[in-house]
Amino acid sequence: SHEYIEVIAVTATRKKQLRLLIELEFKEQFQIAKAGEEYRKLVSCLPEFYVGKPEHLTAIVRVVCEAAKKSMKEKKMYVGPWRKNEFMQMKWSALNPTYHHTQASESNMSYSGAPNAVVAVN
Repeated sequence: SHEYIEVIAVTATRKKQLRLLIELEFKEQFQIAKAGEEYRKLVSCLPEFYVGKPEHLTAIVRVVCEAAKKSMKEKKMYVGPWRKNEFMQMKWSALNPTYHHTQASESNMSYSGAPNAVVAVN
């Protein structure tokens, strides 16, 4: 099973929400044993972990999956469904059945002017 952390911060006025994803094994998700040189270079540029907006993660995953597909085809390797963009994107989907969230209390998450947060472990 795959786990990541989702943080939903709400502004003090409660007018806006900011959703962030935290993936502690980001680079690891894209390792391929017999990858081509270009793909290895691309993956080496990825951070070990990801903290950021879901839409940025979506764009990164799309690019890396396309590069993986190209690399594997050049090596005449089978591109399994688990290597394809659609499957990879599902790893960070809030629709994951293991979705669990906890409302952060004022005492442990707030400080002067800070928004409240909901933390979800998926």
